Amino acid sequence: MVGGTTANELREAYRQFLHGTIQPTAKLVLDELRFKLDSPDLGMDFSDLGAADISSRARSFGSMVTAGMDIERAAALSGLLVTE
Repeated sequence: MVGGTTANELREAYRQFLHGTIQPTAKLVLDELRFKLDSPDLGMDFSDLGAADISSRARSFGSMVTAGMDIERAAALSGLLVTE
């Protein structure tokens, strides 16, 4: 607990901040940068920020596999499959 807040509550607050504030703001900034810099292929990658969400991804993966989905497809859909 941190100041009366559980770890689960902190993770959820972080997830909401990432998906509700950081990513939408980054999309607006990226659109403007692409225009101003005349770089339509410019991109931003925030995938490392989602690392804190690994437990929910793992649960999602487990649920899909338990339901009979192919392991590679479940890993890709849950965000656990890294393709580089």
